[in-house]
Amino acid sequence: MDLFTFNNQEACSFHPTNSTQFSVKSRQPLDYITVGVISLGLIPFIAGNVVMVKNKDYLPIKTKSVELTVVSSIGGVIWLLSCLVVNNHFGRPKDTIWSVCSLWTFWMQACFGFALWLNCLILRLINLYFILVLRRPVVKWSTVAVLMLLSPIIVFSICASALHASSFKPASGNCSVGRGWSIGLLIIIPFYFCCFLGLGILLRNVRSIFNEYRLIVNGGMLALFFFLLTLVTIQTKVYQEPAGRCFLVLAVSGTVFYYFFARNWEALYHSVFNREEYLERFLAQLNSVPSRSHNRNFENPAEMMLFDAREERRNLHDEVQELDQQLTKLVEQYKKERGSITPRGSVTSSLAPSREESFKPRPYFAHVHLTLPEPVLTRASMMAAALACWQAQFTE
Repeated sequence: MDLFTFNNQEACSFHPTNSTQFSVKSRQPLDYITVGVISLGLIPFIAGNVVMVKNKDYLPIKTKSVELTVVSSIGGVIWLLSCLVVNNHFGRPKDTIWSVCSLWTFWMQACFGFALWLNCLILRLINLYFILVLRRPVVKWSTVAVLMLLSPIIVFSICASALHASSFKPASGNCSVGRGWSIGLLIIIPFYFCCFLGLGILLRNVRSIFNEYRLIVNGGMLALFFFLLTLVTIQTKVYQEPAGRCFLVLAVSGTVFYYFFARNWEALYHSVFNREEYLERFLAQLNSVPSRSHNRNFENPAEMMLFDAREERRNLHDEVQELDQQLTKLVEQYKKERGSITPRGSVTSSLAPSREESFKPRPYFAHVHLTLPEPVLTRASMMAAALACWQAQFTE
C-alpha cells in the first residue's frame, strides 16, 4: 500500500524498494491467481446489487436502504480496484492512466474507495442516533449525506492534487508522496474511525434484530482490522512480496464481499426463489416486534411503517368507539322521542342491536380512505354513515 509508507532514504517515496525489485515482482503467477479469485467474487457481488435495484420496492429489500447499499458497494469496488493498481500487481507504465498518482492514491483508494465505504457504515449509525437519541426521522438524501461526510478527505485530495503531492518515479515504476501528505492521511482516516467508535458507544445498548446494529459494528471492526493490518505489513515490508500484496488485496475483497452478503443474502435469495412465502414470514416477524413504547431500539424503515400503522389503527379504533357511543345514545334518544320509524326503508328501531346491518354510506363518504383492516374499515364507515343519517333526520 502506498498510502502510508515512505522511504527512509528518500522522504517522499512510499515504497522503500528499488526499481529492480518492483519490475521483477510485478505480474507474478500469484498476482494472476488473486485477480482470478477476486473476479469470481465480483460476479455474485454485482449480480446481488442488480437484484437489489430491480426489487427495490420488495419490502424485505426495501428495508435494507437500497440507495445506501449500492453506494457502499460502488465504494467497495473502487477500493478493491485501486488496491490492485497501487500495490503494483501488474506494473504502472509511464504516461498511462495507471501512472496518474493523485488519481489512484488520493481519489480512488483513499477518498472514493475506503473512506466512501466506511462512511456508508457511519451514516447507518447516524440514522440510528437520530431515531434513538434525538427522536427524529432518519437522514434523507443518503448520497448527499455521504458526500458531506466525505468533505474533509475531498478537500484534502483537492489540495494534494493541486500541489502535486504525489508524483510518478519512472526509475521505480511507482509513485512517491511527501511525508507531510502521508501524515495527513494518517490523521484523516483515523478521524473517521473515531466517529464510528463514538457512535458505536452511544448506541451500544441497541437490541432490535431489524436495525442491523451488530452487522454495522462488525463491518466497522473489519475495516479497522484491515487498517491496522496494512500498517503492520507496511512496517514489516511484507507488501513488497507477491504473497504480501496479494494477501492485502484479498483482505480488502473479503471485507467488502462479506459485509454485503452478511446483510443481504437472505433477502436476495428469497426475492428470486421464494418471494411470496418469504414476504409473509417477514411480515409475521415484523408484526411480532414490540411497539415503540416497549422497544425503542429500531431504525429499520419497515419497523417505522409498522409503528405508524399501529398508532393510526389505535387512533382510528378510539374514533370508532366514540362513534359507537354516540350512535347508541342517538338510538336511545330516537326511540324515546319518536318511536319506531321506517322512512325510506333506511332506519328502523331494530337496527340498534345489529349495527352490522346498518345503512350504506352516503356518497359524500365515498372519498374517505381509512388505513384499517377491512372489518374495522367497514364498521367505522357504517357507523359514521348511520350517525350522519340519524342527525339529518333529527334536523328535518
